[in-house]
Amino acid sequence: MKTKTGSSRLALLAIAMTAACVSQPVFGVPDHQLVITEISSTRLLATYDGSALVVLNISRDEWDIETFFFLDIATGNDILSWTEPGQNSSNRFLLRLGGQSFVISDVGGPGDEPDGFTYLRVATDTLDNVPIDVTFHDNATASEAVHPAPDTGTTFSLFGLSLTGLALLRRKFC
Repeated sequence: MKTKTGSSRLALLAIAMTAACVSQPVFGVPDHQLVITEISSTRLLATYDGSALVVLNISRDEWDIETFFFLDIATGNDILSWTEPGQNSSNRFLLRLGGQSFVISDVGGPGDEPDGFTYLRVATDTLDNVPIDVTFHDNATASEAVHPAPDTGTTFSLFGLSLTGLALLRRKFC
C-alpha cells in the first residue's frame, strides 16, 4: 500500500493551479461588439465595446471607420448588409484588414438581414483573439424621408421649362 507524501500532494496542487490559470473560463470571454449607427446621410457613429471610434464622412452616405484593432475576417465574406427600414435599399459594411473599414448607405436592393441584426463572429480581433460581432442601426431613415436627395435631372428640366415659359411670356407681352 502506497502512502501519499506531502510532496506528491504539492505537485498535484501545482498541476491543478497551472491548469486553472491557462484554461478558458467556464462561461468564456464575451465577443467584442462593433455597433454602427447611421444618424443622417452625413453622420455615422461607431463604437467598439462602448468606446467611440473615429468616423470620417467621405461623401453623402459614405464613411471610413478608423479602428485600433486588426481584423482577421472569419466569415469568408467581407461585406455585411442590412435592409433599410421601410425601404428597398440597404446599408453595407465592408470589413478591411488593418486600420479602416468602410460603410456605404442607401445602396440599391435589399440587404441580407433586417436593420438592427447582429452578425456574430464575423472577424477576430488579432490583439486578443476574441471574435467580433457587428450590429448596424439605421436611425437616418426618418430624416432621409423628410429631406430626400435632390434629383438634379428633374430639377434642371423644371428650371429650364420655367425659363422657357418666362421667355415666351416676355415675348408675347413686351
